Amino acid sequence: MFGCLRKIGCLGVLVMLAGGGYYWYRNYYEPQGGRAKKEAAQAGGWVSVDSADARIGESAIEKIKGRSGASYTNLTAEQAVAYLLYESGGYFNKSYGNIAAKITGDTLHAKALVSIEDFGGPSVLGPLSAMLNATDTLQLAGIIGLISPGLGEFRVVEARIHGMKVPGGVIPKLIKQFRDYTPEGLSPDGLPIPLPPYIEDIRIANGKITLYKRVE
Repeated sequence: MFGCLRKIGCLGVLVMLAGGGYYWYRNYYEPQGGRAKKEAAQAGGWVSVDSADARIGESAIEKIKGRSGASYTNLTAEQAVAYLLYESGGYFNKSYGNIAAKITGDTLHAKALVSIEDFGGPSVLGPLSAMLNATDTLQLAGIIGLISPGLGEFRVVEARIHGMKVPGGVIPKLIKQFRDYTPEGLSPDGLPIPLPPYIEDIRIANGKITLYKRVE
């Protein structure tokens, strides 16, 4: 075996095999995010979110850029949360744990393990805060839409902490804790999402988020 390794031909075969394995990992396994393992990781349709999802989401959106780009592109739930909410919007930061996502109907769901104090504690959550752990699971469910060219929003229609539903009147106060700024046209319960100016529309259907290119 060691004699073979000294030969250029055998080394060439090994290099080809190694290169093929790397190509498969970067272009099949990693883009899929280890899809089968991720989908089996959590119950209720939740799929875990990781840093690779943000890169894949960004690449998907880049495909519709320019005159030669596609007319639309699709994102999975985890790619949308990783890129639109985390990477672009700056929400669900690295201090949060167990970030996961799913889509039901026209609604995107995101959840993470967060510090309750980051969201105002009793001053925002009121009596509900007494029933929570210092670090607990926050779930947000909402729809994504376009406010203006270059700006979208994730409008939260339901929030749960520790599995308990947050009263509708408290949601705007809770969501405000996420925001660093409130652009014109943003809903009281919305999170602003910076978008490329060539995005014309966003829709959620059939388990995916579709972004359409602006026709020039």
